[in-house]
Amino acid sequence: MFQSILAALAISGIFAAVSYRLRILNLSGSIATTALGTIILGLGGWVWIIPMLAFFLSASLLSIARKWRSGEIEEAKGSRRDAVQVLANGGLAGAVVLAQSFTKGDLYPVYLGVLAAVNADTWSTEIGVMLGRKPRNVISGRLVPAGTSGGATLMGLFGAVLGAILIAVVGEMVATASLPVIAMAGIFGSVFDSLLGATVQEKRRCPVCRKDTEMPRHCDQRTERIDGVPGVNNDVVNLLCGAMGGLITLFA
Repeated sequence: MFQSILAALAISGIFAAVSYRLRILNLSGSIATTALGTIILGLGGWVWIIPMLAFFLSASLLSIARKWRSGEIEEAKGSRRDAVQVLANGGLAGAVVLAQSFTKGDLYPVYLGVLAAVNADTWSTEIGVMLGRKPRNVISGRLVPAGTSGGATLMGLFGAVLGAILIAVVGEMVATASLPVIAMAGIFGSVFDSLLGATVQEKRRCPVCRKDTEMPRHCDQRTERIDGVPGVNNDVVNLLCGAMGGLITLFA
């Protein structure tokens, strides 16, 4: 076991270092990725780490493609993922792997459900921004700027379906998993994310330029909360998105 953990640490560290070099992760994100990869690979093995790699690599490639195609869209914490963002998307999956080591039950479908949801949400956002037209708030139906939390397009929904199916297919290839259940968990998790983004997620406004944003700071000033529940930012919503995907597979 100790040797497996050391090997997982080395492999995860190399992967995180390359991601840092490619400017996908910042320093804290690289450290979090190393820790998360060590837990998943060290305790679960390749069967568990491969779906996580499918999520991370596909999300990173889509993000790069979106930035190349349409230029930078303003993001709450910049273009490089930090530790909080890494754990908001993958931390719950890591927790499932830890739980699996203490139980005799099969939590692999729950793990896939979590990853399917966060991957579907990521694909929905990236493809929706690249190819979607006139995003609308999922609650009010009003037009919103591209990239706005709670906004949706048909192409974004299509992206969510593809992202969920990817994790379901990978899970089916490396182990026994119910492809339809995993795919549906991912899609519904992404829809849940959009509903949270349109209702309870924080909306903020810059006091200088009066621009609506999700960023805590803008124009070198702290932004003002104008809507949503305090503290419920994009990272919290992503965590709840993954939790919904896991719960759906748990009860299905």
